[in-house]
Amino acid sequence: MFKTLLVSLSILFLASNSFALTTEEIDEIFDSLPQAECNEFLFKPCICANQVPKTIAYRKNFPACDNRAAAILRGDFRGIFSIVLRDMLNNDRVAPQGFNNCTQSEIDAGLGKCSAFKVQKIIKYKNRTAYCFGLPGSRLSRATRMTLKLADDPTSNNDPMVRICLNPNGKKNLNYTPVKNNG
Repeated sequence: MFKTLLVSLSILFLASNSFALTTEEIDEIFDSLPQAECNEFLFKPCICANQVPKTIAYRKNFPACDNRAAAILRGDFRGIFSIVLRDMLNNDRVAPQGFNNCTQSEIDAGLGKCSAFKVQKIIKYKNRTAYCFGLPGSRLSRATRMTLKLADDPTSNNDPMVRICLNPNGKKNLNYTPVKNNG
């Protein structure tokens, strides 16, 4: 009974969030993704950079984001709950001194505005959404993966996530940009 109530509340919460994906959409996304194989130190495997779906892109300098780094998501990924860059130690609270005029206590509190690894601006287009990070990609070289949280369940620590490896075994670097297929 309690589990049924939690599932019902989770579905109600997800339905009330216009950015949230449904359980069915999340299942479809997971079914369509390649197996996550790129291990990153102690953390869950990531999808290798050369296997990332074309609906997920990373640009180190995206003009609409004032030439800051951006993740550009299409299709089902447009409705994700959040996206963040992380380093090898799972840190997403990386900010240069004085970033966005944040104090050290604000940085320590984990405020999104105080991390260059977190989204600072979202731009919605007709067929894609751009998530702008805090700095250009060349200044975010500590990042090794993007973590996409598909939905947020406040009652669980096991939210559905997709991890994209940006630096698998040094073969591709943070600023990897898939080559457009003209065929």
